[in-house]
Amino acid sequence: MKSIYLFTLLLLGLSSNSFSQIDIDPVPVLPDPCMDTVDLEFYALPVGGYDCYYWFYQDILAIYNLLGVYAINVKWDFGDGSTYIQTNTSATGHIFNEPGTYTVCATVWSTNGVECCQTTYCRDVVVTGACDLCEQLDNFDFKVSGTGPFLVELWCSLPSANVFGYLVDYGDGRIYNQSLPFTLVYFDDGSYAFSITIFYFNPATGTCCSRKVTKRVNYVEGKSLEVTDITDEVIEEAPISSDNISVFPNPTSGEFTLQSSNGLTIQSATVYNVMGEMLHSEKAIANLSEVQMNLEHLAPGIYYVLVNEEDEENRAFKQLIIE
Repeated sequence: MKSIYLFTLLLLGLSSNSFSQIDIDPVPVLPDPCMDTVDLEFYALPVGGYDCYYWFYQDILAIYNLLGVYAINVKWDFGDGSTYIQTNTSATGHIFNEPGTYTVCATVWSTNGVECCQTTYCRDVVVTGACDLCEQLDNFDFKVSGTGPFLVELWCSLPSANVFGYLVDYGDGRIYNQSLPFTLVYFDDGSYAFSITIFYFNPATGTCCSRKVTKRVNYVEGKSLEVTDITDEVIEEAPISSDNISVFPNPTSGEFTLQSSNGLTIQSATVYNVMGEMLHSEKAIANLSEVQMNLEHLAPGIYYVLVNEEDEENRAFKQLIIE
C-alpha cells in the first residue's frame, strides 16, 4: 500500500526530500565522431573544358552536420605530390601537370563535439590532358565595384585560383602580395595607375610566368570611383628569368645561398610553396650580390624563391628543394 501511495504522489507531481534527490539529468548520448568511408566518396569533375583541371566535391558533410558530426577540416592528397588543407568548405579544385592516373585521397577530421576522428577515402582519377596555364594568363582581368569601400575581384574564367599568386600595386607607393577578392581603399583623392600582376608557378617544370593588368583609378573623397582600363597602353608580359641567380646547395636542409651575376643585385627574396602561398619574405636587403638564407623551419618539399619581386625589370625565379 505504501508503494501505491508513493507512486500516486509521484503522478500528482508532489515531492518529498527523498524524491528531490533522485531527479538526475540524463547523460547525453553522443553520436560516433567518425564518418563512414562509403559516405565520404567524392565527385571528381573536369571543369571548364580543361582536361587537367578537376573539381573535387563531397556532398555528404552537410548531412553529417544534421546528425551531430562536424568536419573540422579536409586534407586532400592529389597523388602528384601536392596536398591541400581546407576548412569550412566541402569542395576544392586542382590542376594536374601531366596526363595519368592519380590516386586522390580525402582525409576528414571530424568531431561529435567531444571526440575527434580521422577518416580517409581514396579513388583513382584519370587525367587525359595537360594545361599550359601560362597561356591562360592572357585571359586574366579584374573588376573594381561598389560605392566605398570598393571591392576588387577576379573578372574572368581561370582554372583554380589556388595555384595563382597576385602582386597588387596601388599606384601610390603601396605594393602588396595578396589574394582576391580584397577591399580597395585610398587615403587621398587622386588619379592612380592601379595594377595587379598575376603569377603562376609550375611545380613540374620549375618555371614561373606572369601578366600585368593596369587600370586608371580616379578616386574622389572616398565616395566615388572612376575606373578606366589602360592595360593596352602599358601591358607588360613579364617573363621571369632565372639565368642571373644561383642557389646552392640545392637540395638543402634549409640553409642556402642566393648569388647573383651579370650585375644583378638582390633587393628582396620571397619564398612560396607549390600552391603559391607566401611562406617567408626578406625585404631589407641592401642590393647585395650574395645573400645567406635559412628556411630550416619549413617542412621538406619543393619551394620557389622569387628574387626582386617588386622590381619587374630585375626579377628572377628559382626552384628550391628542402630535404
